[in-house]
Amino acid sequence: FAARRVANGCEAVVTAGSGDAAWSNGEATASLAAEPLDRPELDTTGAGDAFAAGFLAARAREASPEVCLRDGHALAAAACRTTGGRPEPR
Repeated sequence: FAARRVANGCEAVVTAGSGDAAWSNGEATASLAAEPLDRPELDTTGAGDAFAAGFLAARAREASPEVCLRDGHALAAAACRTTGGRPEPR
């Protein structure tokens, strides 16, 4: 499991497209499956970047890894619902 193989003091996040995403700091791990989209995806362009943005924004608020993964999945899903992968600002 790649996310477990990180040096102490570092964090890693591993995603699997529309599947699970996992986080580890070398001592603890968390994983979360993506919720199925409520309608067919239009375009996956930018979904990975959107996941990273959602994850990092939550991490900057010192949210738990589970919340960070949830927010990453949510923003990635929003990117998939938009042609060109650029979700409208909230």
